[in-house]
Amino acid sequence: MDTLLWALMGVIAGACIATQAPINAQLGKNLGLPIAAAGVSFVAGAIVLWAIALIFAQTKGVAINFGAPAPGLSWPAVCSAPSMSFPTSC
Repeated sequence: MDTLLWALMGVIAGACIATQAPINAQLGKNLGLPIAAAGVSFVAGAIVLWAIALIFAQTKGVAINFGAPAPGLSWPAVCSAPSMSFPTSC
């Protein structure tokens, strides 16, 4: 069942990606500003992803702490990564 769900999600995601470019193009024409269209698209996507995260968290019974730092993204962890080269200002 899980395999079917992941396959279905992949098909839906592919369809969404294929429709995003024409929608953004039309939005840019209607607004007259491509930058505004990109902003609207970004905000709409962020809201949808937030809603999906909230729905999945509610169904799994997990509390979301949006203020918590992402694991592994603190500066000491990033700057000490041996396989990456970062500026010396870390």
